[in-house]
Amino acid sequence: MGWGMDGREYLRGAEVIDINSWPLELQIAFGLAPFVIGAIGQVITIYMAYHDLDEMKAAFPQSNHIRNQLTVWSGSGFVARYMQVNAITGAVLLSNFYLRRGELEPEEVERFPKHLKPRMLWSTWLLGISLAWLFLTVGLLKLSGVE
Repeated sequence: MGWGMDGREYLRGAEVIDINSWPLELQIAFGLAPFVIGAIGQVITIYMAYHDLDEMKAAFPQSNHIRNQLTVWSGSGFVARYMQVNAITGAVLLSNFYLRRGELEPEEVERFPKHLKPRMLWSTWLLGISLAWLFLTVGLLKLSGVE
């Protein structure tokens, strides 16, 4: 860094970054938060797998991408249903990408049930925030010297 110390030593001196200097309750809450947030996102996805999947699949009778994903993840077990929900969620939330590639039918995207999209967004955002928070926690632990 030009001051006679590497970046890690420089950052280690900052007390805000040293997670060991935080109160124990805050350390525990900060460490558990990504798992709680992620669990809520997973519960929403599981709910959709058992309550919304048939409606989601019915919305895409002609779209190549959805048909291919439903073939790859065929079945009625938990893993198959979970992966089918995630495949359809990805296609709906990234519909412009799949429309440009010709893998979704524009009419089917337009007719997709509007009441399902908020659940898809909540699940995706909660899981994404959880993952980012987990990476942040690991980074702070590394900077704090925890091995």
